[in-house]
Amino acid sequence: MTRSQGSCAAVAATGPLVAGQLALSLSTVQVYNVNSGTLTAGASGDVVGASLTDLDLNTDGTTLHSAAGSRDRVEAFAPADLARKGAYSARPRPNAVAVAPGDQYVAAGALTTDSKDVLIYETDGVTPVNTITLDTAETVAPRGLAWSADLHRLFVITHENNQPQPNIEVELHTTLANLGGVYPVVGVSGVVDQ
Repeated sequence: MTRSQGSCAAVAATGPLVAGQLALSLSTVQVYNVNSGTLTAGASGDVVGASLTDLDLNTDGTTLHSAAGSRDRVEAFAPADLARKGAYSARPRPNAVAVAPGDQYVAAGALTTDSKDVLIYETDGVTPVNTITLDTAETVAPRGLAWSADLHRLFVITHENNQPQPNIEVELHTTLANLGGVYPVVGVSGVVDQ
């Protein structure tokens, strides 16, 4: 799977490719099927709600996840017809979603300053297996979550108060081999040069 900085999600050479309109009062997503390098328009709709911020697909392209400011959860849809497949509570105003390589986990970030800035769920889970609390003045940046290929790290881009430069926090997962448990998280912070 590849992930771009904009509101687009795609599974490498075979599709689907999903594009979404950011930050509109009613955001629309358009699914394209990819076959031999050719894009064909598929499902389209406004199912993601208002103020879309982020999209991500699972590895085989069968589940689209969206984070939109008008929701209190990250939602899952079938790209073929945009039918709802589930949701992950993310607090008010979710603004980031990242599906882990291998599809075991979904990380959901929200524009909040409480103690649950990032929630990590097992795919199809209903309660978080882990939560990440950022420093008091920090919030998850829009589209600010990404997993390492080996699942040992979750990268969290943050903003602090009105500072212009983003920060990066690297959350280290030391026991991801034990699926189904609660995983200790150790944060490492730094400033991202622009």
